[in-house]
Amino acid sequence: MATNWLMTKLRNALRRFGADAGGNTILTFSLALLPMMGLIGMAYDYTRASSIRTAMQAAVDITALKLAQNASTNQNLSSDANTYFTAVFTNRAATNASATAVYSNTNGGTVVVTGTATYRPLFIGIYGMIQAKYGGGSVSNVTIGASSTANWSTARLRVALVLDNTGSMADGSPTSKLSAMQTALTNTSSTTPGLLTQLRNAVSTAGDVYVSIVPFVKDVNLGSSNYSQSYIYWDDAGHTDNTSWDAQNGTCSDNSYNDRQSCTSAPTECSIQGITSQATCIATYACSISGYTTQAACQAAGTCSISGYTTQSACQAAGVCNNSNDTTQNSCQNDGYCTLSNHHSQNGCTSHGGTWLRPAIWTSTPGTWTSTPGTWAAGVWGRPTWAHNDHSTWNGCVMDRGTASAPGNAAGNDETVTAPTSNDDTTLYPAEQYSSCPVAAVKGLSYDWSGMTTLVNSMTANGNTNQGIGLQLGWMSLVGGGPFTVPAMDPNYTYQQYIILLTDGLNTQDRWYGTSTTCARGNTLLSGRNIMCMDQREAQLCDNIKATGITIFAIQVDTDSEPTSTLLQYCAGSVARQGDPNAFWLLTSPDQITATFSQIGQQISKLHIAR
Repeated sequence: MATNWLMTKLRNALRRFGADAGGNTILTFSLALLPMMGLIGMAYDYTRASSIRTAMQAAVDITALKLAQNASTNQNLSSDANTYFTAVFTNRAATNASATAVYSNTNGGTVVVTGTATYRPLFIGIYGMIQAKYGGGSVSNVTIGASSTANWSTARLRVALVLDNTGSMADGSPTSKLSAMQTALTNTSSTTPGLLTQLRNAVSTAGDVYVSIVPFVKDVNLGSSNYSQSYIYWDDAGHTDNTSWDAQNGTCSDNSYNDRQSCTSAPTECSIQGITSQATCIATYACSISGYTTQAACQAAGTCSISGYTTQSACQAAGVCNNSNDTTQNSCQNDGYCTLSNHHSQNGCTSHGGTWLRPAIWTSTPGTWTSTPGTWAAGVWGRPTWAHNDHSTWNGCVMDRGTASAPGNAAGNDETVTAPTSNDDTTLYPAEQYSSCPVAAVKGLSYDWSGMTTLVNSMTANGNTNQGIGLQLGWMSLVGGGPFTVPAMDPNYTYQQYIILLTDGLNTQDRWYGTSTTCARGNTLLSGRNIMCMDQREAQLCDNIKATGITIFAIQVDTDSEPTSTLLQYCAGSVARQGDPNAFWLLTSPDQITATFSQIGQQISKLHIAR
C-alpha cells in the first residue's frame, strides 16, 4: 500500500534525525509544521465551502420566492428554477451549479427549490495529489447543496377596493387621478405591477385571494339588471314616502306635474283636458287613446304593419300600382301606364315617344292589422293620478340605508351590515335615479381578474362624494348579504380581510346631509364635538368595521390643497391599531398612487413565505 510505504519512509527519516543530536530542533519544528499546515489548509477550504453554501442559500431563497408567484400554473417549473438560480448564483469557486423545483398544493401550496454545485478543495486536494503520485487515491470534489421552501401556509386574503369615482377625480396633472388609479390597479408590467396584478401573483390555488370592487360617488351602482331583487327599496307600503323612487319617477295624468306629491295634491279637475266643469266632465265621453274622437273609431283602433294606413280595411287592402299617380287598386285598374317609367299621364307619355298601355298593374301587398281598441268612457272629475315608471327603467343607483328622514344622532343601517329584510324598509337599499350614477357597478368577491380589469377601466368621473356608502357596501361585500353572495370560508385556512379606500376629497353629500349640517355624537371621532354629520356617521361605521377584525387602508389624494382628512386618519388601521399612521397615505400627486398601491400590495400579499 502506498500509505504504508510513506509511513516506512517517514519512520526511517525520523530515526536518522533522532541519531543526530544537532537535528532535534529541526525535527521538532518539522513535526509541528505538518499538522499546522494541514489545519490551516482545512480551515481555508472550510471557509471557502461555507461561503459558497451561504451564497447558494441566498440564491435558492430568491429562486423560491420568484417561482412562488405562479408555481401552480407553471409547466416549466424546474427549468425556470435552474434559469433563475444560475443567474443569481455566480460564485466562481463553484462549478456545475444547477437547481430543481417541486410544487405541491398540500396545506396551501409549497415550492421546494434545491440547488447544488461542485467545489474542489485546494489544500486537501494537494494532499490528494501527493497520495495519487505515490500510488494512493485522490481526494474527490465536494458537492455543496442548499434548499429553500416557499410555503403559502394556511392564510388567505379577501380585499374590498372602495374607489372614488367623483367628478374631481378627472382633475390632476400630468394625468388625471382617475386614470392614475386605473393604471395603478391594472398595470401588468413586471417592473411596476398594478395592485390587482400583485394580488393575482400571490395566488397559488384558486380561492387564495378574493377581491371585490365598489366604485362610489354620492350613490353606488348595484346594477340596473337587479331591479327585481328584494333588497331594493322602491316605496313604503302606504305610498306615503314622497322621497322614494316610485314617487319621483313616473307620469301624472295631468302632465303639469313631475312627482307624485305635487300630482296627487293638485286641485280637482277633469280627466279630459280642457273641461273645467264637473257636470260637463262627467257628461263628456272620450277615448283612452288620444286622437280618436268617436266611439266607433276608438273601439276599432289599431295599428298597421305598413305606415300610413290608419284603418283596418285600408291596411289589409294595401298594395302598389306601377302608375305612381294611383294609390288604390280601383283607380289603378281603371287607369293605364306608360312604357316610359318617368311619365304617368297618357299625353305626356305619347308626346315623348312612349306607348300608353291599359290597364295599369296593381301589386297587392296587404299589411297586418293589430287591433288595440281603446275604451270609450265618460270623463272623471277628481285629482290627477300618478303612475310610477316601470322599475326596469332604473339606472342602478342606491342611496344610504335608513329612514327617509335624516337620522340625526341615531344609529342606523348605514353604519352596519345588517342583512336586508323585506319587513324592515330601513335595511333595504333605496333606489335613486341619480343623474351622476357611477358607470361602473359593484363587483362582489371573485378571482375574475380579467373582469376586474374591465370594470376598473370602465370607470368615469362624475358626482359628489359620500365615502360612507362606499365603505358600508365594501364591508357588505366581505361579509355577504343584499347584493353580495360571499364564498364560504374554508375552516382549514385563516383569513385576512382588508378594505382599501381611495378618495380625492372630503365628504360633500349623502342621502340626508350636506357640508353645512353638523351633529354631536359621543364615543367616536372627536367625541362630544359638533362635526359634519356625514363624518360622524362614517366614523362610527369605521369603528364597527374594525371591530370585526377587518383592517382599513385609507388613501387621500389631495391635489387641491384641501385639509388633511381627520376622518380618514381616524378610520385607518385595525381595532388593535386605531388610527394607524402606517395605514394612511396623504398623496399630493396622481403619480404617487402607483407606489402607494404597490406598497399596500406587498404588505398584504405576503401570504407566505415560511422556510
